Amino acid sequence: MSLTGFQSALAQLIIDADSSRRTRCEPDGALDGYDLTALERRRLVAIAHDSKLRVAHRIHQFFRINALLQSLPLTVRLLGDRRLRSLADGFWRLGAPRNYYYQREAARFGEYLIDLVERGELKDPYIPEVVRFELAAMDLSRGQQVKGLEAYTESETDWRPRLSHNLRLVIFEHAPGDLLSCLERGKAPGDIQAGRYYLLLDGSSPECIRLVPLLAELGRILQHCEGRLSVEEIGARARVSATDLQSLAAAGYLD
Repeated sequence: MSLTGFQSALAQLIIDADSSRRTRCEPDGALDGYDLTALERRRLVAIAHDSKLRVAHRIHQFFRINALLQSLPLTVRLLGDRRLRSLADGFWRLGAPRNYYYQREAARFGEYLIDLVERGELKDPYIPEVVRFELAAMDLSRGQQVKGLEAYTESETDWRPRLSHNLRLVIFEHAPGDLLSCLERGKAPGDIQAGRYYLLLDGSSPECIRLVPLLAELGRILQHCEGRLSVEEIGARARVSATDLQSLAAAGYLD
């Protein structure tokens, strides 16, 4: 028996309702991509017709929705039950999860929502900034940051400043304090004041992530510090001197 092919096809039946429907209706086409014996094919078709498979689909969907509830609670509150159900269905139709880590599944869903907003298919001005905020917080909390670069010295002429590995910068188009506090209280945000706001997430403490509102001038400088631009390029874009960037590194903002 071609065990690997059978197990792969069986897993697809369990996690993908569309795959099980295709296997019921067009078994040859649905199973052609797997290395299967004739007996394995018959067994898979029988499983696809089994009414108990719906229970497996429900369990799998519960796992996927729980990943979103655990990792993106504010985004879920912002969407509400009806929009969440519709958008999650659309996301799931794109395919099975690539892995079973909550954070990665949630990150893919967050990116999916942002893409819908940018394409004009989802009308909600708050979604991109709430999603980016939660993804940044998740990135800090999971403890997978890369180590910071060594401190800048006068001999390091190729220094490309980047935000400290314990920090994340999120740019909001609406007052973040008002927006986030509404969602924390379980309330739908009303008319939140628009503007340009910079919120720094500080994960240097293992106990919690500290939220630090930044002055616009500092926020504009830090948003250019992604490790790709040289000191001269950042200086030209943000109108800041090399000495100022060194001071920000000394203060712990930059690696």
